Amino acid sequence: VYGWGYNGNGQLGLGNNGNQLTPCRLVGLQGVCVQQIVSGYAHSLALTDEGLLYAWGANTYGQLGTGNKSNQLSPLQILAEKERIVEVAACHSTHTSAAKTQSGQVYMWGQCRGQSIMLPHLTHFSCTDDVFACFATPSVMWRPLSMGKTRYLCLDMKLPDFH
Repeated sequence: VYGWGYNGNGQLGLGNNGNQLTPCRLVGLQGVCVQQIVSGYAHSLALTDEGLLYAWGANTYGQLGTGNKSNQLSPLQILAEKERIVEVAACHSTHTSAAKTQSGQVYMWGQCRGQSIMLPHLTHFSCTDDVFACFATPSVMWRPLSMGKTRYLCLDMKLPDFH
């Protein structure tokens, strides 16, 4: 995993908060097989092939899930005591994070409806998308919407005459 660009909150995970003009390898994830990376407003999450979750960057609202509000300049493993994580979620416009376990449990943390949740909180949702639709401000989707081929049925209808 490599990071570059603006790094004022340590969101690149390079161990510092200096901007990085060229790609630089994240030492904290060296030797780890990363399957998914997501980025929030100024934080990042990485999911490994073993279902381990790492977080780093800004933590003003607890969006790293570390139990405090201190920024983290290097990847730090979180949710270690939980079962295997299969999906992580974050969005560029929010300070919210979410994860889904192998058994389908969905956790959320960070800024949720204006409150700071500093440790992953178990929800009643079955999908990480629901966390961002219901608790993020503004309500958003954390992944791009994919539209497949859709058939539309057009009916020739006479509309009522409004005077």
